[in-house]
Amino acid sequence: MLNNRPRLFNWAHRLGLVDAYSQTHPEERAALCRYANDARICVEIGTFMGKTAADIARALPAEGELFCVD
Repeated sequence: MLNNRPRLFNWAHRLGLVDAYSQTHPEERAALCRYANDARICVEIGTFMGKTAADIARALPAEGELFCVD
């Protein structure tokens, strides 16, 4: 129900009632994070809810940068 109502979903997410989700398979996200481990710059095209972007950002080294284009 909330997936079709972005504003309600955003409020429910802010209140901690629902989690963001990704359209990327967990194995794909894991592979992206492995590549990000040694990267200085990463670009994600098509950010959706940002779950994959958050995973990539955590995997980047401290000096790494992530650019998201939606």
